[in-house]
Amino acid sequence: MDSEKTKRVRILKLQREAANRYMIANNPVGYAESRLPYKFWQIQKEIIEAVLRNPYVCVKSCHSSGKTFLAGTTVLLFLETYVPSKAFTTAPSNHQVEKLLWAEINTQFYKSNPAYPPHWRCLNKELKIDNDHFALGFSTDEEINFQGLHSVNFLMVADEAAGIPNSMFDAMKTLMTAANSKMLLISNPDSLSGYFYRSFEMRKFKKFTISAFETPNFLAFDIGMDDIRSGDWREKIKGKEMPFPALLSPQWVGDVYEDWGGEDSPLFVAKVFGEFPKSAIDTLIPLMYIESAQKRDIGTRGNNQWGLDVARKGNDSSVLRYRRGPRVEITKVMHKFDTTELADWAGRIIREVDDSAPVVVDAVGIGAGVADMLENHKHLRVFRYMGSAESADENCFNQRSEFYWHLRKLFVKGKISGHIDEATKEELSALDYKIPRGKVKVCKKDDIKKKIARSPDKADALMLCFAPVDSLSAIDDIIIPEVKEKVKSMNFYSTGQMGEDWFPL
Repeated sequence: MDSEKTKRVRILKLQREAANRYMIANNPVGYAESRLPYKFWQIQKEIIEAVLRNPYVCVKSCHSSGKTFLAGTTVLLFLETYVPSKAFTTAPSNHQVEKLLWAEINTQFYKSNPAYPPHWRCLNKELKIDNDHFALGFSTDEEINFQGLHSVNFLMVADEAAGIPNSMFDAMKTLMTAANSKMLLISNPDSLSGYFYRSFEMRKFKKFTISAFETPNFLAFDIGMDDIRSGDWREKIKGKEMPFPALLSPQWVGDVYEDWGGEDSPLFVAKVFGEFPKSAIDTLIPLMYIESAQKRDIGTRGNNQWGLDVARKGNDSSVLRYRRGPRVEITKVMHKFDTTELADWAGRIIREVDDSAPVVVDAVGIGAGVADMLENHKHLRVFRYMGSAESADENCFNQRSEFYWHLRKLFVKGKISGHIDEATKEELSALDYKIPRGKVKVCKKDDIKKKIARSPDKADALMLCFAPVDSLSAIDDIIIPEVKEKVKSMNFYSTGQMGEDWFPL
């Protein structure tokens, strides 16, 4: 039998736990702030309280608003409020589950003061309390058996919910059979389909939107959209520290306002306003920017570069393009498919004009052989482009999307001029993109071919001769390692000098 002292300790423990649960139920934010070294801002407070009082809550949010932090706090509060209870968290990838959401849960768990009871054990993707009292994290690409995982008190948290397939939501809803079951969906609103998108049309959901202009770093300096348009945000933050350095900053919004072509860009709408864009598909480079580039002349100051798009089949052409600084000066076309002939042809032209400039080669298929041969040419610096390769920019789907998004920025900023013929203009204006799961995805070559009845070889060569070869990531200005100036002072376009298929400016 337990001693009287042991009984008293157990009674005190139960009374303390009951008092905590009462406090959380009545003032969850106050309780969280008393235990954690954080202060919550207004919308965060409203969302936390809504989750504990409503069965369904959905939150669409701008980029870097602290939504994952919010989800972590909600899981811990739910487990303390309801005994027994089970909380499941999910996201589209294991990285998002373990390295983001559960890293946040672990951080809050171990920063708690007072500490959580000793029998609470927080692991990489699991918080163990008891057999019928725990939290578990899993990604939607993992196999999981939901059998027997029901609870009288159940919480499902879906982080980056816009990227979770409908089939997973169907499986998760089978767990929400008890009276006290709750679901929190939270994500950037960058997909116009799926359960997350439809949740904002469902009456059962309590809905929230977090705009950049409602986050602390904007509220602290009274920065609105007018300040972003005018650039006045710079003066408002000059010499001042951000109150929440980890959250979205006016600097970032000001930069993407320029990079993405203004506030009507679908990316800007989703990642700054926290709203679903009117269309998830958009023209990559609007015609007005292409035509402006055809008319302007901004000189040749800057770095030089070659781009070689290699033909693969049928009526495709191999296209070699050269730029001096921001000005496109040479476009050369070849219709043969022989690897050796193509490499010799390109190598000869490059040596005659400028063999100190980097050469970016489409190294897919026979392009790999062409790249191999060009690498054997003395002094040539060859960079291999693989369109389906992983992007160095986390906001882009693959290398093709990354490099074309970089080209778009240059057109929007007026940093391209020179020879852009009508065929290139047609190919560029046929390009479109979408933003599934928050990543820019530029259409494939085959998609363009269906639109204009030919492969966009000239557009691809243009993209390659502006590709950011220094780091293979889309950056605002191309920075290429210092090379010896070797551009010949000659008239490239004198009659007969380069052959009839050189295009004059």
